Amino acid sequence: MRHDLLVLSDKNQADTVFTSATESNRLVDYFSRHGSPNDRMLAYYLQGRAYSDMNDAPMAMECFKNAIEAADTASDDCDKKQLGIVTFQLGKLYYYQSLYDQSLEVLRLSSAYSFEGGDTLGALVCQGLAITVCQRLGRTDSVMDYTERLARDFHNIGRDEYASSYLLDNAERWIDRGEYAKAKQILDNYEQKSGFFDSCGNIEKGREVYYYIKGNYYMAVGQHDSAVYWFRKELRDGRDFNNQNAASRGLAMLYQRINQPDSAAKYAIYSYEMNDSVYAQMATEMISEASARYDYTHNQLLAQKKEKELSRKRFWLWVMGISVVALAVIAYLIYYIMRERLRAEVRAYQENLAQLEKARQDLRLLRSEASNAAQLIAAKEQTIRQLEITVRQHEYKTSRAYKEKERQIKESPIYAHLQKLSSKGEQLNDQDLKRLENYLSETLPDFMSFLSEESVQLSRYEFHTCLLIRMYFKPSEVSNMLGYSAAYATKIRFNLLQKLFRQEGHAKDFDRLLRQI
Repeated sequence: MRHDLLVLSDKNQADTVFTSATESNRLVDYFSRHGSPNDRMLAYYLQGRAYSDMNDAPMAMECFKNAIEAADTASDDCDKKQLGIVTFQLGKLYYYQSLYDQSLEVLRLSSAYSFEGGDTLGALVCQGLAITVCQRLGRTDSVMDYTERLARDFHNIGRDEYASSYLLDNAERWIDRGEYAKAKQILDNYEQKSGFFDSCGNIEKGREVYYYIKGNYYMAVGQHDSAVYWFRKELRDGRDFNNQNAASRGLAMLYQRINQPDSAAKYAIYSYEMNDSVYAQMATEMISEASARYDYTHNQLLAQKKEKELSRKRFWLWVMGISVVALAVIAYLIYYIMRERLRAEVRAYQENLAQLEKARQDLRLLRSEASNAAQLIAAKEQTIRQLEITVRQHEYKTSRAYKEKERQIKESPIYAHLQKLSSKGEQLNDQDLKRLENYLSETLPDFMSFLSEESVQLSRYEFHTCLLIRMYFKPSEVSNMLGYSAAYATKIRFNLLQKLFRQEGHAKDFDRLLRQI
């Protein structure tokens, strides 16, 4: 059952979307009566994640609360890192349900637990969401100071991509205050360190609102041609209602400022139309959220079902209790009658057991010398194999073959094929991944042997990430080809650095070490 619990946890960490709570319910049913408090907390947490993916907010909240209650915070072995994750998920769920005060309270706990569990990054992410909650509550007086302090903390742990992202909101505030140099510094820092931009300066899909902020900056400093360019870029690339509304509103304000009333009126009307669409979309989403939040019928039926199950359990507990007492009386009578007969049997058993143990000891002594030698030989052979791989790596990296191999990889048909798919933003299918694996098995056998070590045990996402990074693809390209976010690409490479190389550092250190194999 613990193995099943860890398997389901791995699926959750791989961003699997749960469509059923059957497996998590089975684990909760078991670990509510067995295992450690940490096991119980994890089981309830995974149950909450399943209900959250199924848009059942009330059940998800209840499960996360059960997970928090299951944790033994007074124990030295309490998994504070996991507890920080649980409370963060509950705080985030409160936030999405517009329960801002509850969200803020839980997020403060989450940050504290994450720090105690050694998860500094998780603690800082909690603080980032807490700042967003404060903004929703209208507590904006000190938001800029909190954001800058949070950015410094991210910088101190080497996560400049997070620092630049959280600082972006301050850029708009500096523009409103006329502090254009500070706003420009934040924009430049975001483009250089966030990791959301490709080599042509285009931001990843879903973040096109950045173009509006940049256009707003250029409009404020009087560079109107540049402002037009960025507003139009958002209008062209951001096809959703919000981006269309923002871009057209920016163009309307700009043309009004430069005294072009016809163009200003054109985009003002378009912005008005998009604004109506935004409100319609928001109304639909609010109805959907309310349905998930207040699905009373579902929860009432669930409560009635649980009450019936509880009544049945009480009945069977009475039946089992009476049965146990009856069986205990019968067993005692049988024991009393047969006790004398069993004593003789026990003495004979003990004598035979002693002889058997002595015979086993003699056999172990006879085998010990050969067994120890075999173990020593196996260990020495493993050491030799590892050293041979390491020596071949050193010889390979100090020769011309290293650069030649890099050139061959980038000129190979499989590289060209994958590069073409990446440029179109297409994900790799199973056939593409199998073709890539076969190519590397033939070209870099030592590399594939390194990834296949039994002690490593890579997940599917981790294994394919290693293959693509070794093929010299950028992390942003890898995330597109495998279908996960850029932030998750950073996280998975950071984890692989510790798992494969037993080192602390940045995700870029992992890329460098992996490409040396």
